[in-house]
Amino acid sequence: MTDANAACAKPTRKYPEGRTGTRAGYMAHYFAGEPACPPCKEGNRAAVAADRDADPTHVLRGNLWRRYRLRLDTYNALLLKQGGKCAICGTTDPGDVRAGRFHIDHDHACCPGSRSCGECVRGLLCRGCNTALGNFGDDPDRLLAAAAYLMTNREAVRG
Repeated sequence: MTDANAACAKPTRKYPEGRTGTRAGYMAHYFAGEPACPPCKEGNRAAVAADRDADPTHVLRGNLWRRYRLRLDTYNALLLKQGGKCAICGTTDPGDVRAGRFHIDHDHACCPGSRSCGECVRGLLCRGCNTALGNFGDDPDRLLAAAAYLMTNREAVRG
């Protein structure tokens, strides 16, 4: 037994020969506070891929709960309530090729950062609208000032 797989090679009742190359082995490294050995990394990758194949919404459900304290059925109900569209611009295209879904907008005054308590979720937005709100710091006065600027200078752009 080498130091690289010390945590995963310890026998258990379920793994009498050790847990090397399994998700359990990977987690043994994690809880021992050491980097996982290559076989355990590969075993964990395979287990994660199998989970995704068995339940394609597994990762989404986990992310919704961890970041926003929302369940998938609550997200879907909110999207249905919005008519399957962005709450601001009304587009049906989420605009996020990576996630493939609408962004969850929450009040950063309640929960600063990227995590939410779930009580301050305002709606679902396309990538562009969500980014715009973030760039304006969720400040309604800045948004109104930007709208006034655009209205005032509308003719200057066209002219």
